[in-house]
Amino acid sequence: IFTMMQSSKLFVPNRGYIGRQNTMWSPAAWKRVYMVASSLLMSVGLLWIMEFSYSAWFENNVYLFIVLFKLLQMLIDIALGAWVGETLMIGPLMVGVEMTEFTVTMGAENFQDFLISYIIELMMVIVERVYLDPFLKHMTLHIPIYLTRFKLWLLRNRGLVYRPAEISREIDRMVDNVEAQTIEP
Repeated sequence: IFTMMQSSKLFVPNRGYIGRQNTMWSPAAWKRVYMVASSLLMSVGLLWIMEFSYSAWFENNVYLFIVLFKLLQMLIDIALGAWVGETLMIGPLMVGVEMTEFTVTMGAENFQDFLISYIIELMMVIVERVYLDPFLKHMTLHIPIYLTRFKLWLLRNRGLVYRPAEISREIDRMVDNVEAQTIEP
């Protein structure tokens, strides 16, 4: 924990923040604690995955679990993005997840199983980067728009819309905000 606290000081340095600071509200300290808490939670989960990889159930279904772990990694990335909120703080956590996945792959019974596992994981990375990750990011950004359009449709069908032009402008503003965002690697 001491090492995590010290490394969190490297990721979240003390800088001047706009606003009032007191003993209870120090943005840098809260971000550090957030990073350490997420690191501890991720460590527990990754340790469980490492321990699970030694089981006979994992050994009998290794290819299935490699695919499931890769899908779980994408969901963890989205969840951490929503929870932590900063890409700089998510990076080290995701590196830990990827290192655990690779270590689990290296625990194959023989070289042939290792090669097959590695090729499956490589194909999953290609599919993730080319298709799944852009689709998930697109859906994450557009879900509020789809929900607002659905609400507008429901209200129109029930005759409860009093100001449809305002709601349509709000939807257009949401679409403009999504389209104005930059492309993130």
